Amino acid sequence: MAMYQFQNATFTLKFLTGQNEEGESVYKKVTYRNIVETVTADQLNTVALALASLTDFELVDVEKTEKQYVM
Repeated sequence: MAMYQFQNATFTLKFLTGQNEEGESVYKKVTYRNIVETVTADQLNTVALALASLTDFELVDVEKTEKQYVM
């Protein structure tokens, strides 16, 4: 039976930075690598809010992405 093994994780914050000439929203993403496997959603939320408080932009999305490989 195949099993999955954690390889790595990233944490991405998406900020609304303004609007372009056509009035469409412009976003900026910031990605942090080497996130540990055991981090909880509450811990990520706390970090996201702390980082967002350091900017003038509105935080609109937080995403954790895990990569795994089959053993």
